[in-house]
Amino acid sequence: MKYSCFALSAALLAALTTGCSDERLPDPSLARSYVVASGFAAPIGMAADEKGQVWVSESGTGQNDGRVSVVTKDGLVYPVFTGFSSVFANGAIEGMGHVLYRNGTLYILDGGAGRLYRADVSGIKPGDPAQPASGLPSEDIGTYVRSLNLTTPVNSPGD
Repeated sequence: MKYSCFALSAALLAALTTGCSDERLPDPSLARSYVVASGFAAPIGMAADEKGQVWVSESGTGQNDGRVSVVTKDGLVYPVFTGFSSVFANGAIEGMGHVLYRNGTLYILDGGAGRLYRADVSGIKPGDPAQPASGLPSEDIGTYVRSLNLTTPVNSPGD
């Protein structure tokens, strides 16, 4: 039994070692990574739309400067919504969360404020002036989530 486990482990290791070589790719440049866009302030979530644009949520710097930006197919970054909560607490930036794009609507989770924002982005063009988050329709989901007491005992250090 020990021999078969050893033989299986050795075969798996050999397959992984040779399978990760650049020479096996039709184009070795595919194994490299590229910077497509930069200049984000603590990006945390992203979602793609049908135009090939990527919507990125940014937690900011802790100065209530969380935002959502859109990245075009050519790698240009445009802030679209600004002014989301962003604070430095517990040794980290807390605020913006994830984004979800569906049929022209962007759902934006701002965990710091406990709000879920909904934005119609179907008519937004990259380069339009950024809009304040305070003008977006939102729902208070924080009150409900806190009422679940999920941190005790579910996320306690002893679990």
